[in-house]
Amino acid sequence: SLSVCDPACGSGNFLTGVSMAMKGARGTLALHGADLDPLAAWAAEAALRSRDGEAGSASQIRLGDSLVGSIPDVPHDRSLAEAIE
Repeated sequence: SLSVCDPACGSGNFLTGVSMAMKGARGTLALHGADLDPLAAWAAEAALRSRDGEAGSASQIRLGDSLVGSIPDVPHDRSLAEAIE
């Protein structure tokens, strides 16, 4: 099992590259990313969603500031699905 985190994932190029490089590997792959830009987070989520399930991979992209962490009552610190609603 391998977990990879990109704290400023942008459109997900690094995480997508990891997913492609680990395609033939055994075990599970968990990809995590965060970005402040909603459009970039959406692009990363879309790119990784197409790869979820390949070689046991799963991904989670969050909209927010990974350096500051979770701040109560700050609307940008939430999952992308919550931001769209």
